[in-house]
Amino acid sequence: QEPEWLDVSSKHGLPDFEDMLPRSTREELGRRVASYSSGVNQLLFSNGVPVDIDTLIEPASKGRVPINVVYLNTIQSEAQKHYFVQEIARTLYDWMLDHESSPDKMNLLFFMDEVAPYLPPAPRNPPAKDLIKLIFKQARKYGVSAVLATQNVSDVDYKILAQANTIFIGRFTQPQDIDKVKHLLKEGGSDLELVKELPQLGPGQFQMVSPDVSDTPIPLQCRWLYTDHGAPFTEEQVSQHTSG
Repeated sequence: QEPEWLDVSSKHGLPDFEDMLPRSTREELGRRVASYSSGVNQLLFSNGVPVDIDTLIEPASKGRVPINVVYLNTIQSEAQKHYFVQEIARTLYDWMLDHESSPDKMNLLFFMDEVAPYLPPAPRNPPAKDLIKLIFKQARKYGVSAVLATQNVSDVDYKILAQANTIFIGRFTQPQDIDKVKHLLKEGGSDLELVKELPQLGPGQFQMVSPDVSDTPIPLQCRWLYTDHGAPFTEEQVSQHTSG
């Protein structure tokens, strides 16, 4: 007969689960673990190549800078997307802590597009939010730059956005978005007159707010593409362009 945890914990002086977590919480955690260890869900965490930051940043050839794109749309479940992003963020954060501080050298750029679902305002707290918050707050001293992008600034926790040293602000017309930008600028001590210009900005136009660079906002115009990118690559084209 297999021993019960209570017997083992009593014998070795270990804490009892009953004192650590309520029964309802343990049962909920058990259901979640079971859901990711059976059926299609288990493939997300058990198949393929494990996430390894050192492998991702290793150049394919000398002098080349590797770019890794993590495409989430092939993950059908929103819950799985959140847990996958959490795992990426956890791996990156652990990698940072294992490396010496190097604030004057950029070792890695972490870019995350459309962050609103993963960094919503309080009290919502999806799985990856706390880890991304830690990365955005601490990454600089480890030589890691973090870039977050969103079209819906009102749907993102302003406390995380306020950690940014540099902000690029594009065209906003909705009052709630403009108010959120105004609040963000006020937190950083920036010129609030900037918000009056936001509805008039055109395609590719931004205002850069960076106290380390300038005391006033700097208008920017993004250049257009030099060449037509065309349709997305097929699997054969991906293999052709990534093979040695």
